[in-house]
Amino acid sequence: MIVNCKDLHDRVRRAVRFAHPDYQVPPANSKEICSDFTKIPKNGVYIMFENGETAHPCDLNERIVRIGISEQPDRLPRRLKSHYNGKSIFRKHIRTAIAERDGIAVDKVTMQQISDYIRKNITFAVIEVNAYEKRKELEKALITTVAQCPECNASDKWLGKYCAAPKIRNGKLWNVEYLNSKTPLTSELFQLICDGLVFWHEVDEDYIKFMND
Repeated sequence: MIVNCKDLHDRVRRAVRFAHPDYQVPPANSKEICSDFTKIPKNGVYIMFENGETAHPCDLNERIVRIGISEQPDRLPRRLKSHYNGKSIFRKHIRTAIAERDGIAVDKVTMQQISDYIRKNITFAVIEVNAYEKRKELEKALITTVAQCPECNASDKWLGKYCAAPKIRNGKLWNVEYLNSKTPLTSELFQLICDGLVFWHEVDEDYIKFMND
């Protein structure tokens, strides 16, 4: 069985939604937000949502806008932290989009502006997957499922429409790879999502030290 984009959205929305403490919760969104990144597992797939984006007709919940993994073992928290305050491809895409939207040179967009946008508008769910090959396969299948869904589209106001990368500007994800992949979201991979979605996670003292650095 191949799982569709709507079923994916419905399942992932049941998980804990993580966000930076500066996240601006939309008035209509009553979902509990967790800002304690110590509950993020060390390995897995992250799925990002963005304020102002909705998925599928008549669906008022947020739309999946980016999917990624921790390429190196035990690095998922650090990977996510780099999006909020560090160096990442995602931040570069946000930077070019802000520049185009505001009509300014890319080098005039500050790191703080990028951080502020991500912190105030992005939430994410996490699927714990320890085996690298499995999380890589799941990443491809998730991107394929969302990117190729005929019902799930970006809004006219989506910041990604200003991005310098054509695949983002003309698409609906902050991803440029695997958009045309043939990797389906099978029932086996969907079970991996169901088993790995984070609802709670034990606090690791090493995480606390890392997040407080």
